[in-house]
Formats: sequence, C-alpha cells, structure tokens
Amino acid sequence: MSGTALAEGIEPVEIDDVKVPVFNAAKTIVDCFKCRNKIGLDVALEVLHDG
Repeated sequence: MSGTALAEGIEPVEIDDVKVPVFNAAKTIVDCFKCRNKIGLDVALEVLHDG
C-alpha cells in the first residue's frame, strides 16, 4: 500500500500526551480482505463478523 490507500482510515489516538496514528476498524477489515491470501479467508471472515 502507498499514497492514499495507506493514508485513509488513520485516526490519531492520544497515549500519555503523545498522538499516535492508529488504523480504524473499517480499514483493518478492508486490509484483511486485501491480504486474505496471506492470512486466510477464514481470518478475514472472522474479522468481518467481529467488526
């Protein structure tokens, strides 16, 4: 991933007065489906179900 695909879905979270970029749940689900051949379709479907 690069450019816009990497930058979308990032939310800043403050931890001990430090802003940390964290991917939101929707981006995580999409990324699991993009990488389903590496992580397995069963994992991607479980993430979708839990999300």
